[in-house]
Amino acid sequence: MAKRKFEFSEGVKNAVVGRQNGLCAYCGVNFVRSDDLINFHHLIPNHLGEKMSGKITGNNFGSFMRSARNCVMLCDSDDDCHALAHEDDTHRGPMTEPSAFKFSHGPGRQRSVDRLKWVAEVMSYWAQIYTLIKR
Repeated sequence: MAKRKFEFSEGVKNAVVGRQNGLCAYCGVNFVRSDDLINFHHLIPNHLGEKMSGKITGNNFGSFMRSARNCVMLCDSDDDCHALAHEDDTHRGPMTEPSAFKFSHGPGRQRSVDRLKWVAEVMSYWAQIYTLIKR
C-alpha cells in the first residue's frame, strides 16, 4: 500500500495521545483501559490536502496537514467512532467539524482557549477549501 502524502509521524501521534489524555476524541473511551483499536483521523482529509496544496493561504498548509492540529485519535471498534465521524450530522462533505470531537483536548476542556483556537484554525482552512471546491 502506498504511503499517503500527509501521513502522521509517530511523534504527532504521541502528541495527540497526550493532548487527548488517552481518550477517544468522539466518545471519550480511555484507550489505556480499552481494547478498542486506535485510528488517527485527519480533520482535513488527506485527499483534500493533496488537491488543495498551493491553493490555501495560511501558516504552511502542508505542515498543518501532517500536524497534531489536523489529527484526532478515535476508536475503531465497538462504537466505531471513526466511522461515525464520517456519518455524523456535523459532517460536511468529506469533513466532520472539529467541534464534534468534545474530547479532543481531554476531559472537561471543551471551552479551553487552546481548544477554541484549534477549532477556529481548522474551520479557517475548511472555509478556504469549501470556497475552492464550490468554484
